[in-house]
Amino acid sequence: MRIAAHLHLYYREQWETLLPRIVNLAVCPLDLYVTLPPGGSPDGLMLPDSPIATHFRVVENRGYDLGPFVETLNGLELDNYDFLVKLHTKRTVNDWINYRPLPGGHWRKLLLNFCASRQRVETVINLFERDPTAGMVADRRLIVGQTDTEERPEVLAQARAEIERFGLKPGAAEFVAGTMFIVRARLFAPMRGKVRLTDFAPVVAREPATLAHVYERVLGYLVGAQGLRITDWRGRGAESGWPVSVRRTLFHALRGTFRAAKGK
Repeated sequence: MRIAAHLHLYYREQWETLLPRIVNLAVCPLDLYVTLPPGGSPDGLMLPDSPIATHFRVVENRGYDLGPFVETLNGLELDNYDFLVKLHTKRTVNDWINYRPLPGGHWRKLLLNFCASRQRVETVINLFERDPTAGMVADRRLIVGQTDTEERPEVLAQARAEIERFGLKPGAAEFVAGTMFIVRARLFAPMRGKVRLTDFAPVVAREPATLAHVYERVLGYLVGAQGLRITDWRGRGAESGWPVSVRRTLFHALRGTFRAAKGK
């Protein structure tokens, strides 16, 4: 068993926060691929007394964390790995996920929950071994279904088109908001080499609908298109039922009130 982990270290100051999570992943042989933005340097980023094989590379600032990830993926021999881990640094941005307000710091904490401890990572690996339907694991509160795209139909349409371009039939439209997760490596084979870093636009400002946002969804859609599920470490899928329905109703009511007040 072997894991490949990709970390896009745009905000260097978050290295110390991420380092313990990376060490937690080493429950089996681990190859760590770290991409840095232009001007970045691996100086001071070594993992002392660690068996983790670490590789550093400076890449163009394209596609936020998604561009560097696909560039790294294209260089991997996926047959050598059982699992892939995707990590990145994240600035503090407040947002709504699954109709729940998430302060930026809490969002980042939830994204890292799947590797919060060595025991948690062992639980995840055990889940993959006993449940062949588990394809990707992340915090349940960040597993988002198709309802999230109701205001971004063009993003949904483009993500589905990419799945079809890979020769797959779109399945469950779920993804991990924030794109940090562990996944069965073979599930990303259909897209390997079919998208490149240069396909992503340079990052110049925060935009609502870019190719990076499309690929945030594509990475999750690849799981459903191959008949597997996105779950948390307990094997639970996306939240559903009345709690989500109630939050959705309140969200739209509050947004309608805000827009009405803003228009006055």
